[in-house]
Amino acid sequence: MEGYVPLPLQKRHDDMKFFVFLLLTILLTGAAFAVGDASAQPPPAKTFPLVSLQGIVKQLSQPPPDTHAAPVHFRMDVGAKAAFVRLGPPDYLAKQGMIIKNGEQVSVTGWVVAEGPYRFLLVAREITAHGITVKLRRDDGRPLWPNPDNRTK
Repeated sequence: MEGYVPLPLQKRHDDMKFFVFLLLTILLTGAAFAVGDASAQPPPAKTFPLVSLQGIVKQLSQPPPDTHAAPVHFRMDVGAKAAFVRLGPPDYLAKQGMIIKNGEQVSVTGWVVAEGPYRFLLVAREITAHGITVKLRRDDGRPLWPNPDNRTK
């Protein structure tokens, strides 16, 4: 194929190791960051480092506001790495007045729950955009939005 340049073998190997690591991390810690109920696992504050970042929103994934199934998330470049930032339910963000768009400058504080040589996953505690700061999770990592199925724990 003309113009095709394969990735170096080491980069492909590093990407595959990161993907497996990320998948395992998400599976093992998923309940701690669940959109609905986070009481099943220890909160991230006791396990993962808390960091603050600034950058430009890229590759925004924002489900419709009435869905509680998938969180809003986006990519943000931080130096030579890509940060994949997970926020929370779109309806919670909308109720707080937080509307995020691609290309927007944001500040995010949260827990790095997976990291590889070229990227990392950050679960946000709070986000600031266009002069509005929204707290998403308590300092112990539990989400501030209500449980979607109204169970009490």
